[in-house]
Amino acid sequence: MTAKNFNELFLKCHDASVFQEKNNFDTLSKVYFDDNHSKQILEQDQYFIIGEKGTGKTIIAQYLSNIRKDKNCSIVDFSTIDFDTFRKLSNDGHLKYIQADQLWQVLLMALTAEIVVSKEESILSSLKFKALHSAIQDFYDNKFIPEFPVVVELMQKFDALAELSNKHIGKISGGEGSSERTTFQRGESPLNNVRSDFEEAFKSARISQDHVIFVDKIDIKPDDIAFDKFIIILRSFARAALHLNEHVFSRMKGRKRIKIVLLTRPDIFDRLNLQNQSARASDNSVVLNWDTTYQHHRQSDIFRLADNFLGSQSGVAFSEGAAWDHYVSKDVLHDSLRNPEDSVNRSFREFLRVSWFRPRDIIRALHICQSQPDCEELVTEAGFRKSFKLFSDYLYGEVKDFSRFYFSDSTFDLIERFFSEIQRLDIITYDNFLSAHDTFIKKVKGGPSREALDPRVEDPDEFLQILYSSNILCWRAENDFDGVDDYWAFRERSATQLDPKVGLYQEYAVHYGLRRALRLTSKIVTGVKDNT
Repeated sequence: MTAKNFNELFLKCHDASVFQEKNNFDTLSKVYFDDNHSKQILEQDQYFIIGEKGTGKTIIAQYLSNIRKDKNCSIVDFSTIDFDTFRKLSNDGHLKYIQADQLWQVLLMALTAEIVVSKEESILSSLKFKALHSAIQDFYDNKFIPEFPVVVELMQKFDALAELSNKHIGKISGGEGSSERTTFQRGESPLNNVRSDFEEAFKSARISQDHVIFVDKIDIKPDDIAFDKFIIILRSFARAALHLNEHVFSRMKGRKRIKIVLLTRPDIFDRLNLQNQSARASDNSVVLNWDTTYQHHRQSDIFRLADNFLGSQSGVAFSEGAAWDHYVSKDVLHDSLRNPEDSVNRSFREFLRVSWFRPRDIIRALHICQSQPDCEELVTEAGFRKSFKLFSDYLYGEVKDFSRFYFSDSTFDLIERFFSEIQRLDIITYDNFLSAHDTFIKKVKGGPSREALDPRVEDPDEFLQILYSSNILCWRAENDFDGVDDYWAFRERSATQLDPKVGLYQEYAVHYGLRRALRLTSKIVTGVKDNT
């Protein structure tokens, strides 16, 4: 059997959202690289998947939810919440006396209850849980869909929900529903009784299998919500999810459990301010890190993932590493690294050089090459070189996507203007950076873009940290072997250091893959290299 040509492979899937479509479930089943993260996240005490964008958080959730149906996993999209509903209710005084954590707990319990019922009706054998289900269905006239935009509607009529909760659950708890429970004193909210009823319903129930609910896209901040306010929202939401996992779902009857898992970037997790935060990262989280070395790259998980991605679609049973060798020419390699006597295909190194060592970067680079006429059968050296500008534009787009959590698009556009100030430099020292930053700020303040300035951009050290955290640049320091080590945020991140800090008073270099997008000279850029 002959393998498919390179241009026949399905590579337009650098974003895992494409696998939400049922038509692509078969492809997901083929290309998914099971590296033990799936097994780890199913353990009952794992509540977070932490990883930079493009490291595979969503595809793990998609695979477990859409392919491994036996695992009883579901995904809900946090970004679909209409926060205008919260704002209007707050402005009208309807959220007075309501604690945000308790609000999220009720919404999450309603969502969870209906998701679990849809997968395991036997849970309705619990009278209280059946009553909870009936209360929710009554509220929605039996048209409830377990999605955030629907469950948020509960907030608009808490009095009605409290009456239904009292009618169905309170009746079981106390014989007859108590009319006293629907009368509230100043400083009280019907939400308190609803929350109590819902919790009791869960604690009284028994399930036959574990259930996992993944909450995705919490890193997508609405444009009309300030950064500081959105962080407060996320902190409250995360506390609510943890409370349910550890104090409600963990106390259900039997040994099987329900849990909510948040998919989050490391920089966002670091801002959640959870109690015992470092322990949460190391003990209750799956941290995705695809780091490798050039010397051992062919034994790395990220190489095996790319090799499997190609080979699983080829129509041929390739041995490990053979699919990559078949579809990517060994000539795709920097001139300085070529050795005619070396029989090993080391082309994957070049893909690492234009990436942040993330699966998304590698698959996107392959897809870009696929559009080149030179790459019909396989990725050629000519096709790879012609694709470099598109690689660079892609990486810069990823930086912009990362920064949207912090800045408006108009503020981000200033970053490109800043780099026009350092184009003439032969080396970026800390003093050079400060000088270029000072000139940049003065120009912006004197022009029409001054309204786009953000305090975090005006502060030189904070701005330097942003450039480092977004992997635009690294900081460099001499090592003990008369050499220089480069420190990249994406390589320094770990469960114990989710938000590594940039070194001050050092030298800096811009990522090699961003050179074309930022129109920089080769003197101030560097490829990612292995430190001594």
